[in-house]
Amino acid sequence: MILTAQSQDQLLRKLEKEEINYPVLVDIQEGELRSIQANKRYWAAVVAATQNHIERETGVKWTKEAIHNLFLVERFGQKADTFKNKVYLRRARTSKMSVKQFAKFQEWAEIYAIQELGVSAVEIDGLHEE
Repeated sequence: MILTAQSQDQLLRKLEKEEINYPVLVDIQEGELRSIQANKRYWAAVVAATQNHIERETGVKWTKEAIHNLFLVERFGQKADTFKNKVYLRRARTSKMSVKQFAKFQEWAEIYAIQELGVSAVEIDGLHEE
């Protein structure tokens, strides 16, 4: 749940009135979640340009989700959890990032795509303008 100052006050008043017999976890994060425009630019330009580039270079079409996973793992790594003798890999998520965090990630992904993968900056900008 995203709390504004008003909704935070309402929640606190509600919690003061109720007896809570269970733990409550409050996660306070900076600012608003990423914007729709930033999300659209990331998927339509950065991810799509990388997808096109990899297909031209290898002949294999990666899904956009695979490209997104590539960026996340390269930037944040993965965490491994073991359960019943099986290893499960987890990666970071962007859906809960603030506007500022997502902007930094998007900028990093664009630079990584250009410098490390050889994606054309012109193609990224061209897809963004469509």
